[in-house]
Order: sequence, then structure tokens, then C-alpha cells
Amino acid sequence: MTPKEFQQALARNANWIKTKIKQGYKIYDIGIDASRVSRSPFYELEKNIINKASYQTHKLPK
Repeated sequence: MTPKEFQQALARNANWIKTKIKQGYKIYDIGIDASRVSRSPFYELEKNIINKASYQTHKLPK
């Protein structure tokens, strides 16, 4: 994926999560995968948008 394609993918993801918030979807946060060395930029983007919107998320029962 080129840097331009990556930025386009992030923009599509941002639009997608904003639409889900606007539509009132229940969002489940599956949490951080401790086995991964770094966090997904897509997960970080979604978390930032959700936090800025003060939108409630739900934890999955374990």
C-alpha cells in the first residue's frame, strides 16, 4: 500500500466510524491485543474519534 493509499484508507475508516456513531450503533471495544508490538493506526483513529465524540463503547464479556 502506498502512503497515498494508506491515507485514503484512513479517511474511509474515519468516515465509516463517524457514520456508525451518527446512526447510533452500539460499538464494542474488543480492547488491545497484548500479543501485538504496536497498535493499529486504524484502531487508534477509531478510538480518537469515539473519544472526541464522547460516544459510549461497550466491552465484550470474557
